[in-house]
Amino acid sequence: MQNENNENNESNENDENTETNEKSAVGINRRFKYGVVHAGRAHMDDVMFCAIALGFGLTPVIYRRNPTPEELADPNILVGDVGGQYNPELGNFDHHQRNRAAKADCAMWMLCRYIGIGEQLMVSKPWYRQIGVLDDKGVDALADTLGRGVASKDVVGLVFNPINEFFLDQVGALEDINYFSWVSSVGMAIKQYLVEFEMFMSHAHDLVSIVHAGVLDGFDATKLATVDALKYLDFYRASWAKYGLPRDISFSITKDDRGPGLSIYRYPAAADKLDLCKSRNHRDVSWCHPSGFLLKISTECVGTALDLVESAVITRDENQVTMNAAEAIGVNLHARTAKKKTGMVADVSENTQTVWPADVKQRAGILSAIRSHLHGKIGKNKTERKQDEQK
Repeated sequence: MQNENNENNESNENDENTETNEKSAVGINRRFKYGVVHAGRAHMDDVMFCAIALGFGLTPVIYRRNPTPEELADPNILVGDVGGQYNPELGNFDHHQRNRAAKADCAMWMLCRYIGIGEQLMVSKPWYRQIGVLDDKGVDALADTLGRGVASKDVVGLVFNPINEFFLDQVGALEDINYFSWVSSVGMAIKQYLVEFEMFMSHAHDLVSIVHAGVLDGFDATKLATVDALKYLDFYRASWAKYGLPRDISFSITKDDRGPGLSIYRYPAAADKLDLCKSRNHRDVSWCHPSGFLLKISTECVGTALDLVESAVITRDENQVTMNAAEAIGVNLHARTAKKKTGMVADVSENTQTVWPADVKQRAGILSAIRSHLHGKIGKNKTERKQDEQK
């Protein structure tokens, strides 16, 4: 299921992105006798370097130790994240010798650029960007890259979680990693994802269409199988933004991944334009997330889905009601930066009780919480409002 944390950071310009001038996949068919990465504590950079190298068949085994001078000079030996050299022709991919003022780079990025997959991963997989920035520049730099008021302490909690730590500890105890390990399986999964992605993109324009719901544009992806829609639609949308296509996509309509019917997903950047909770009482709605970003309907009629989206568009009057309600529960919104087309403010005065977050996901959550306090036309669809007026 898609969720509110699924945003691909599409509004961030990545100053750390070294993938934009990626060359062709010159190294994808190269084979090395074996590889070497550093010993000791494992990090996501060196583990993912191993996963890519093994999963893509570049080498059958990687040893965790320091390379010898002879191995660094041997083009048949793959060396990653150690050795103090970046020389793809010799198979050396280390980033630690670089000037500290240089843009972020890491062994995984270097190898992925060499085999021609870095650009796709940078756009489609948030973890790819985050691993590189964290490994090369640290927690504070990653927080700055994520933007929108993300604190360093929050990044630490996100990155150093029990699952990550468990698997890193497992790798850290190994002397070598071979093609049959779970690390290799991670790389194989990435390879399969990229193969499927190429197939999807070659047919995407025939399978995904632009639809309109009032003033908002969205994707109709109901022709896609559910798994395809959930796995690739965000990448497709990110690709539109990357190549400067003019559409501002606010929502998507896909087949429901848990049963018959359709799912309507609001992208986080449209949190102050669309609140799907407004349509939750419609007879065809089977479930609605209380944060207003996901709505499931029992019918497979796209027209019905579009009507529900249009009914959920946030109006200027509703934004004013929301601001009034916010003040009533202690969130005093400050109107000095009301620049959005919808009229929603994006800042607070310094002396308020609650800071209005710049992060669109956090803002969406607060908006939904505020609207849950409201009655009347907030949360009702067009039909229900007409019925109220007739009464």
